[in-house]
Amino acid sequence: MGDSIDIREASDRLLDFAEFFLRLGELQGQQVLTAIADRDPEFTYYVETVTAHPETLLELFRLYGQWVLEQLKANCGAGWDEAADACVRSERYRILRMQWEQMSLLWEEWERLVGKG
Repeated sequence: MGDSIDIREASDRLLDFAEFFLRLGELQGQQVLTAIADRDPEFTYYVETVTAHPETLLELFRLYGQWVLEQLKANCGAGWDEAADACVRSERYRILRMQWEQMSLLWEEWERLVGKG
């Protein structure tokens, strides 16, 4: 990720990640790990440094989501809240909600991660 991003770019990246994150729920075991490593190889190094290693896929999803959002927040700076609000007000987010809200346990986790649940 770049050093500094604007609100629209942050919102777009957040939406891109939301789509990826929610699709992880369709994968199983090693497929999840491979997909995450392909998208964010740095996370594989990060997960080795945490003291409480994830024991379930949900814990892995949660840790990964928190890690990505921390990266985005750091790159967005003070505009993060505005970017997150723009994300959840977007048409793209509305469509994601319609697709995933009733189909995926990860939807609740996603909304919790972005502070909108």
